[in-house]
Amino acid sequence: TSLYFLCGRPMFFGDATGRFVYQLNLKNKHMEWTTVEYRGEFPAPVRGNGYGGYRWGQSCVVYREHLLYVFGGCVPTADLHPTDVATNDFFVFNLKTLDWKEVQVAEGSIKPPPLFGHAAFIHNDGLLVYGGFVGEK
Repeated sequence: TSLYFLCGRPMFFGDATGRFVYQLNLKNKHMEWTTVEYRGEFPAPVRGNGYGGYRWGQSCVVYREHLLYVFGGCVPTADLHPTDVATNDFFVFNLKTLDWKEVQVAEGSIKPPPLFGHAAFIHNDGLLVYGGFVGEK
């Protein structure tokens, strides 16, 4: 049994928030944090500039005990004066293989709008997204 911490929004110049995953083993009585060495592209894209930057305000749920799904949240733009914009990106982190992958939804399916500050939960093998804010921060 573990607690995972990922992403985050920088709050000051030099803040180390960004592309990392930490794990806290709750079975260990000493409760020590460790850095997770993962593979794949971390879900913190800078729009127009590949996968760098940070993500905040996303939802995160665990499915079938080893698949951690991340939906939406805010990411920075790549311009000279970046602002944070909401996304409807969808990623999965496999807790067994430690791989990140972007989830490709079926062509023609209707995705939720770009959201941040929303909630999500699993029900009957489906991901339900509720509430949140739409658009730019």
